[in-house]
Formats: sequence, structure tokens, C-alpha cells
Amino acid sequence: MYNDFTEVTKKGGFAVRENDSGPIEASFENPWLALPEDTWNDLRALASVRHYLRDEILYGPDSVLRNVYIVKKGRVRLGYFNADGEEKGAYIADENCMFGEAAAIPGYPTFYTATVIVDSDIYEIPAQALVKKLHQDPELSYKLILLLARKMRIYSKQEIVLSFSEAYGRTCSMLFFLADRYGIARTDLGPDAKEISVSFTQQEMANMINCSRVRVANVFSNLMRDGLLLKQRGHYIVLDLVKLKNTFAQL
Repeated sequence: MYNDFTEVTKKGGFAVRENDSGPIEASFENPWLALPEDTWNDLRALASVRHYLRDEILYGPDSVLRNVYIVKKGRVRLGYFNADGEEKGAYIADENCMFGEAAAIPGYPTFYTATVIVDSDIYEIPAQALVKKLHQDPELSYKLILLLARKMRIYSKQEIVLSFSEAYGRTCSMLFFLADRYGIARTDLGPDAKEISVSFTQQEMANMINCSRVRVANVFSNLMRDGLLLKQRGHYIVLDLVKLKNTFAQL
């Protein structure tokens, strides 16, 4: 059992990520959740793997889950739909992220809908087998506690952003998180330029920040006009990541 938080976070995949110039963002608030491949090594023997196609629904609200899920390859969106069919995204389960545990372990009905974003391979672990393993392995339990704490931080951040920020600040915040998670350095365009390596639509962005697609499109247009955003070959490029962060941090 680790006694030092820094030690266990480094070994468990929860450490602050760095770019070429050093730490730029403690990723604890980034709703695109990915963990190192070895984070859940001790659980692989308990798991089966199932392939899901894009837009498949793993589970909806008020489901009773028998399994906990870990993304082996691909991405899954966790979100809530209101009575009018409007979606508010909670987080994206990226590779090696566990999800469904908050419902499956205590036996609560689910709150979110889990939708596959791209064709994905998903580990499925029986909840009862996971609980037994957690009783036997304090280090594994601590990793799960850290993941749950990180999700709580994401939810809290979203509540603050939704309460106090308008569409411009929300959009800039999500663009920053995307560039921080999936960014590829584009030094040909500037020292702090990052190309977002995954494709996404303005509607998907709008779902994550509880905003209309039209308002997101207007913010994108303003950012392009101000020289902060560029689109090439279907991918968005943040031309100055530091300036973008300062833009929404001041709102």
C-alpha cells in the first residue's frame, strides 16, 4: 500500500501531464478521461472484451448494471438527456478509463446514458468479482478512489462553469481541454500552437457544454477572427494555447 499520494498517483496514472515547456494543466478537471494502459492490469483476468459500434448505447438511465466497464480502445460519452431529448455531456471515457462503477458497485440505477463515440473495444468486468478484488487489494481500491475523486472534481468544475460562464467561456474551456488531451504541437504555426488530433462536430461540443450549436458556431467564428483558432483538413488548431486558457480564465 502506498502512503504517499504523489507516489500512488504517478504509478496509478493520475499524475499531472506535461508538455514541452513543463506542466500546463493539472488534468484533474479535463472531462476527456484517459489513463495509462497498466492502470487496471490486475483486473484483466476478470474481464471479457466486447466490440461496440459507433453510436451504440451501452446503457441508459435507470439501468441496473451487472458489469463495470473499461475502455480498451475507443471512446464512450457519458451524458444526461432531458425530456426534450437534449443532451448534457458529463465526461468522455477514453482509453483505460473505467465507467459504470458508481452504479454497479452499490447496485444503484444508472443516471447517465453511455454512448459509443467511435467503434470501440470495451472490457466488461462482473461487478461482484470487482468488489471481491477490491476487498483483497488495497492498492487497487485506492486507484478507484482516486478515479472517483477525479470524476467528482470534473462534475464540480462543470457546475461552476455552467453557473457562472456564458457560451464563450464554456466553449473556450472545452477547446482548451481537447487541445490539452489530444493536442499535437504545431510549431510551424507558433510556439504554443496545438492541433486537436480527434475530429468532433460543433453539435458534440454544444452537448458537452449545454449550449446550442448556433452559439458554439458563433464562438468558433469569433476565435478564428481573433487568430486563436484555425481549421485544416478537418481538424481544429488552437494557435495559442496559453492565450486561450487566459481568455476563459478571466471570464
